[in-house]
Amino acid sequence: YQRRVRGSLKMKRTTRRKPIRADKPPRKDFHKKFYKNPFEILEAIQEAGVKKSGVVWYRILLLSFMGGIFVGLGGIFALVLGGGIDPAIIAKNPAIRKILFSLSFPIGLVLIVLVGGELFTGNVMYMIVSILSRKITFVDLLKSWFLSLIGNYAGAVLMAGVARGAEFFIHDPFLTYVKDIAHVKVYSNWGILLLKAIPCNALVCSAIYIGISAEDIVSKIVGMWLPIVAFAATGFEHSVANMFFIHNGLFHGAAINYGSWLWRNLLPVVIGNIIGGGFFIGAIYWFLYLAEAQFKRQTIVDDTNNNDPTAENAKTEQKIVDAKFKDHHHDELSDGKHIELHPLEHV
Repeated sequence: YQRRVRGSLKMKRTTRRKPIRADKPPRKDFHKKFYKNPFEILEAIQEAGVKKSGVVWYRILLLSFMGGIFVGLGGIFALVLGGGIDPAIIAKNPAIRKILFSLSFPIGLVLIVLVGGELFTGNVMYMIVSILSRKITFVDLLKSWFLSLIGNYAGAVLMAGVARGAEFFIHDPFLTYVKDIAHVKVYSNWGILLLKAIPCNALVCSAIYIGISAEDIVSKIVGMWLPIVAFAATGFEHSVANMFFIHNGLFHGAAINYGSWLWRNLLPVVIGNIIGGGFFIGAIYWFLYLAEAQFKRQTIVDDTNNNDPTAENAKTEQKIVDAKFKDHHHDELSDGKHIELHPLEHV
């Protein structure tokens, strides 16, 4: 009898439910999974591009200025680590310098994403996706690209001046290293620079893409770090990073001039960065994940308006949400809830 009583009491204790706190907020969507699927990433990129198009011009300029500063900080860090090795060691083991340089340079993008800043090469992807979705105008695209390029230039050149004033690289082996970098970037073949710039921004935009996908800060940092390591180690050409490296070499006495930089480096690298980030990442992934979904949405809106012109907006919106693009790549895309934008919208 006592065993039966104790057993029944134990059952009651184990099956007792905890009271629900009325003040406890519900768990958010990003608590339920570790990453976004490709459709959600492209929607976040599109919405971020729309938001960027409505930002006042001086705000874009200031955020871009900070972006140039962060890229310059990453460049200084990379040059300090990569340039201080004995040339005799580098002659036998050239990969050592590349490894140290590439592992340290990504700090610039991490600071832009997490602290806040605009980067021209990232805006290429955002604006291409948004304009293909017909969410912004061509004027919005040009405004974002132009202002972010000008702001990035000002910030990168300022950090090059800081590096010269702080005398980080006035002695060898640093001095020869920074001058050689600037000289090679300016006097390389025009077509080679163009080809190097295409995969460069494809990797940079892939890093941003991965960062948007991740839902926790450690995953964002690791995911963004790896593609930037790849482009820095390979020697691809990034227009904003080149603004810092070339002006840093110029301020330290490299035999280059502004005309050569504009024509022989900036122009081909900017064109290549637009192709790499805008077409190979922005346009292709927009076509794969958003184009069909937006076509289905528009078809449903047209059918609803034709069948019942007085239909309520709520009903129309619900049908649009239910028609979200689903295929074998996506199991659970959305519950009809708004996808929360990322801090990465500032890139």
